[in-house]
Amino acid sequence: MVQAMYVGSNLFSVETKRLGSVHTNKLKQPKTHFERHQNIRSPLLRFKRLEQTLSYKNIDLAFRMQLSAEELSKNHSGVTTVYGPTEILKILPHRFPFLLIDRVIEFEAGKRAIGLKNVTFNEPQFTGHFPEKPIFPGVYMLEALAQLGGIVMLQPPISESYREFYFAGVTQVRFRRPVTPGDTLVMQMEVLSVRQQLGIGKMSGKGYVDGKLAVEGEFTFSVQS
Repeated sequence: MVQAMYVGSNLFSVETKRLGSVHTNKLKQPKTHFERHQNIRSPLLRFKRLEQTLSYKNIDLAFRMQLSAEELSKNHSGVTTVYGPTEILKILPHRFPFLLIDRVIEFEAGKRAIGLKNVTFNEPQFTGHFPEKPIFPGVYMLEALAQLGGIVMLQPPISESYREFYFAGVTQVRFRRPVTPGDTLVMQMEVLSVRQQLGIGKMSGKGYVDGKLAVEGEFTFSVQS
């Protein structure tokens, strides 16, 4: 019986030849950082695993499906900015650190608005909420929605004679999931009713992270000239 042994210097594999058959026994190696995370897609791609896609065939394709920063940025190319920070400051009275809207990306006068809040770790509330596990406070989510509602309430056709608005209350509040630093809270506020003579408006609001509902509620506003 003839036996030959070869030890590979890179893969630490042991190959034996016995009676014309070949058996390869590879010592189990710890996974690299890429191997541990190669099947996790970016948040913009909904964190789907590559194995679950029909196009997943081999590791080379897995490498090709890792998008570059340039390619990821193109996913935002279809999102227009209706109101940026400068325009928002002209509409709302809020200022840092309590201005909680970064951009308004859709707006229908007197009807609805969609806005973004990018949650970042350097915001002051995370100093105490909570140091070991930062979570964006629920009251901040409601305030962000209320400010987005103000973008609608303080403009024509609702605000032709109004100059100030007050957050008068919220009902039907539900917090569906935590929001943490690194998340983008995508919010929508829709007008339910407006009583012009009394200066009272009601709106419905929802906030999403990665397509999943995070918060919702019905808001009441008082607007004054």
